[in-house]
Amino acid sequence: MLRQALLLMALRDGSSLPDPTSIESLPELSDAVMEHPTLSLEKLLRDSKQEFEAQEESLRTIWCDEDDEPELEDHLHEACLDAVRDRATRAGRQLMELCEYISEVLRPELVISTEAGNSERRPCRRCS
Repeated sequence: MLRQALLLMALRDGSSLPDPTSIESLPELSDAVMEHPTLSLEKLLRDSKQEFEAQEESLRTIWCDEDDEPELEDHLHEACLDAVRDRATRAGRQLMELCEYISEVLRPELVISTEAGNSERRPCRRCS
């Protein structure tokens, strides 16, 4: 994770990528620091499907007559769009949490670990 964070920081800052041999010599982060927020695509899709199915069941209960079919279809379509919006919102929140984790937790630990564990060889040319 430390190596990936260093590469991401170099890409973000537009600086040259660190020397691969320097990256390999970096110390590893502790397990406590590695506990970043996670959300798998499978969990996101599963939760979204469950929410949509609950909404669909509710709509089918409300719009249960034969002549309610057009209204039911409209509401189901809207529920489907809401499910997509909710997935996008949740994924966006996950990305914001991950960015916050990287900037507030991982980056300071990266700097401390790099300085403490590898004072002779800096991870990139900018640090030399």
